[in-house]
Amino acid sequence: MEACFQELLSQEAFQAIYKSGSRPPTEAEKTLVERCYKTRQSETSGKQQGTSPNSQQPSDTSDPSTTESVFGTDLTGCSNKATKFDAPPVPLTQIVHIEPMGKMGGISGHITPTDHLYIRATSTGPKSIPVQAIADGYLVKITRMPDREGLPDWRAIIEHSCSVFSWYIHLDTFSDTILQQITIPPDRPWHGRLPLKSGEPVGYVGELLSYQQGFDVDTDDFDWAVTDTTTVLPGFIIPDHYHDEAWKIHSVDPFDYYDDPLKSALRKLSLRTAEPIGGKIDFDIDGRLVGNWFLDGTRDYFATGLAEAGESAWAEILGMDPGNCKTPVWDDELRRDIGYTPCAYWLGHAVFAYEYRDHDIVLISLGFHYDGWGGAQTPWMVLNNGPDPAQVSVDTGQVKYELVESNASTGDLAKQEPPSGNQVPIGTLLVEMLDARSIKVELFIGMRADTVDDFTELARIYRR
Repeated sequence: MEACFQELLSQEAFQAIYKSGSRPPTEAEKTLVERCYKTRQSETSGKQQGTSPNSQQPSDTSDPSTTESVFGTDLTGCSNKATKFDAPPVPLTQIVHIEPMGKMGGISGHITPTDHLYIRATSTGPKSIPVQAIADGYLVKITRMPDREGLPDWRAIIEHSCSVFSWYIHLDTFSDTILQQITIPPDRPWHGRLPLKSGEPVGYVGELLSYQQGFDVDTDDFDWAVTDTTTVLPGFIIPDHYHDEAWKIHSVDPFDYYDDPLKSALRKLSLRTAEPIGGKIDFDIDGRLVGNWFLDGTRDYFATGLAEAGESAWAEILGMDPGNCKTPVWDDELRRDIGYTPCAYWLGHAVFAYEYRDHDIVLISLGFHYDGWGGAQTPWMVLNNGPDPAQVSVDTGQVKYELVESNASTGDLAKQEPPSGNQVPIGTLLVEMLDARSIKVELFIGMRADTVDDFTELARIYRR
């Protein structure tokens, strides 16, 4: 793609638009750029002609012939050398703890297990926590997230090889060295290829938000993740359901890319003590209840089924008013928006999995209750911690889970024990596997299991 841009645009335009990001393209330049996209679409269609229409495996972006990464960055010039990390994301002396992948938190919109870790570090004020490159690489993409309490919020993607990337979210700002070399566009992501050395500060955190203030020790936190496209997680039965977050199925444990003694030092800071220390996010087992499910009619993780159905069908498919906020859905093959989904696209998610620090504790998460709708705040633990969703199949028939509030919905990091029969549940979730990839679900808030007889007309169907 980059070669096409270089061929059609002037040198000045190419550098300004796609390297430094100092200006947007003119209308005439947009026409030229569109020619590149159309050419790429034609080439992609030709490559796909030999692919089985039933194949669910995504393309391997470690293939040297692939020119675009799962983050939409240009892979021209990337390295195929094996990647090892040799610097911590933050100086070890400042790290308080590391939360592993797999956390579910309703109010944050993380209905499914998170594909990133959380690092908490001590702060002495703005820019007091340097966030570092964990290995040599290139800064290839910067995206501005929605501001938090009026403060900028940045996401940075770093390419370490053709297949391995690290990324950070919730950076307050970037290093002066980086800001002196690039101009970040105000209205779109920055794309480029800026060399970074291992241990070099990429950016900083440390400016505290209101919820972080008033404690004995000032700490700030941010997201950290590693993506390796040579790895495809086996616990996502249909990988293509995550095409709008294509990196998700390639999420890996960052600690596996370190050598001792740094590897051991970082692992000791994790709140999880069982393998994998960096966490787990994929739990699907075909023919079993465990894992991620999507409301019938929404189709996939980003609810593209709603985009195709049109906004007039949203309330009927969801069974509730999703509000006025909406976001466009981009089709990479068509190179255009195909419609809209609600901003809270996760309304259609349902998860039967486990606590992210202790996989012996069953957790259930329903997107409809991400904000406490109906008086029930997802995710929930299960009274008497069972039955294990990995053991529930079509042959099991109807299963009743009595749900108990968990501190996962409040951000409390105190470890919880599986709830005993002495605790009062918030309600009962009735679920039945209709076939290997379809389930029927209904939540009866305020009711005990012995008072729930069968599904009502309010039951919903979810699919893999």
